[in-house]
Amino acid sequence: ILGKDGWRTVQLGFLMDSPEREAVLLDVIRETLRHPHPRVLEQHTHPAIFQLTRWQQKVSRERHRMLAFVRFELMDNGVYFARIAPDCDVLPLIIGHFKRRFADQRWLIFDARREYGVYFEDGSIHWVDEIDPVVLTHPSTAHSPLEITFQRLWRTYFQSVTIPERQNRALQRRCMPRRYWQWLTEMQPEIRHEL
Repeated sequence: ILGKDGWRTVQLGFLMDSPEREAVLLDVIRETLRHPHPRVLEQHTHPAIFQLTRWQQKVSRERHRMLAFVRFELMDNGVYFARIAPDCDVLPLIIGHFKRRFADQRWLIFDARREYGVYFEDGSIHWVDEIDPVVLTHPSTAHSPLEITFQRLWRTYFQSVTIPERQNRALQRRCMPRRYWQWLTEMQPEIRHEL
């Protein structure tokens, strides 16, 4: 009834973290059964359909941001590790991108807010629900020497290309929201590693 795009909208709505998620989705399904037409989700005057459309937009926007702001760190065991804490449960939506892009590497993306993640190795995805709490809160304790060097180089580069007189913090916050800064190397203070 809904077609491919309609079911995609419902899937994205399901990934929204909201206490009223199930009730809204149930209302949308009831409306779809009452009016079985492929364009039923275009009836934005219906409150549940309007809410679902807003959620779909928010989840899509969050997915796009996660593709841009996920930062991997090379750990001493050879695994590339990334922490995220998105507003919506977008991890299932970004796995395919990283699976294609980093097909020859071992990596782990962990959603700290929902406490689960995915581990990729040799073309296979494995779901992870536990991780060392020290590594999760302080990944620098398990960085490889190469990662330490790369982070220092990246911070040096970032500081070198910055022209203090031309800094525009408002634009920076609009293009790169502050809630993502905790995961970005260039926005962190220098970490002193024992070598």
